[in-house]
Amino acid sequence: MCAKTATRAHLSSPTTLPEHAPLLFDRVPIVLTLYLIRHGKADPESPTGRDEDRPLLPRGERQALRLGPALSAMEFPPSLLVVSPTLRARQTAARLLDSMAVPLVFDEGLRVDRPVSSLLDVLDEHLGERAVALIGHNPQLQMAAATLTGGPGAPAPAVRTGQALVLSVNPERSLVGGAKLVDSLRFDD
Repeated sequence: MCAKTATRAHLSSPTTLPEHAPLLFDRVPIVLTLYLIRHGKADPESPTGRDEDRPLLPRGERQALRLGPALSAMEFPPSLLVVSPTLRARQTAARLLDSMAVPLVFDEGLRVDRPVSSLLDVLDEHLGERAVALIGHNPQLQMAAATLTGGPGAPAPAVRTGQALVLSVNPERSLVGGAKLVDSLRFDD
């Protein structure tokens, strides 16, 4: 085990420790709240003809604007947004940021054409966060939810546009099959 420093924000329950007391464990935190978020409803066409340039429709903007406050009200709201670099995912993240002030990073591993293993690699990079939101696309999100909760070949839950699946992930267990689906959030017009 190695020593890591955690603040109260990293702890899941109240404590009497000093603000920056050193804690001993392999990773901070023990359980991660993972939000798998599919971008809002997007235009089927783009001005450039490229899929990555498809913008959100007004409905997709509204979905993301309503999802933001719901995520902020969760017991462990996202402390980081990791976002596909496509326009519709970036626009979804921008609307979520209207309701929360958290860092945002773009990651090529969340692009439309990437395999589920790329998403798992992205997740592995951020296991030290208390709660992280990955904003991306199907089929990668569906396959990731199935892999995380049931293992390879498990049935994939539906992940509709503007929907967030909330998973509880214990990084001390295998990422494959070791997570639990605890909630689903989606707001329609």
